[in-house]
Amino acid sequence: AEAGAAPAPLAGERLRCDLAQPLPFRTGTIDVAYSVAAVHYLAQDSERRTAAARLEALMSSLLRCMSQRSRPCALQAFLAREPAAVPMFMRAAAEAGWALCDLVVDKTYGTKGAEREYLYLLPRSPPRPGPDRPARCPLYGHCGATCMLALES
Repeated sequence: AEAGAAPAPLAGERLRCDLAQPLPFRTGTIDVAYSVAAVHYLAQDSERRTAAARLEALMSSLLRCMSQRSRPCALQAFLAREPAAVPMFMRAAAEAGWALCDLVVDKTYGTKGAEREYLYLLPRSPPRPGPDRPARCPLYGHCGATCMLALES
């Protein structure tokens, strides 16, 4: 892991590390996690570790780092390239103790935009009772994605 201060306009702290290794943060210190195109490679075996081991490291260490009042997390990824990736992420999240890991697909503004895939992670069950899995989106039936309008922040 490598730490440092970011120059303006990105003032603040940053950390560069391998997401396939346990995250180097203290327990309960993260309020929200958002990743842009950095997690999909974990669904592939590496020379030294299986995809399952790499995903377990991310999911369990990220959940450990989440605070009690943490918000849902979104991991943007390119999952369509690897058909088995979504079930692998869902299985790893469930085994690590996440309340929900689901696929959300969003199409950029206009009709020509590309679809963006996100994994929506809910650290703990919401206080209100409801279905275990949000409603499926009729627009994205081809991949069985959750309807973004059914998700609560």
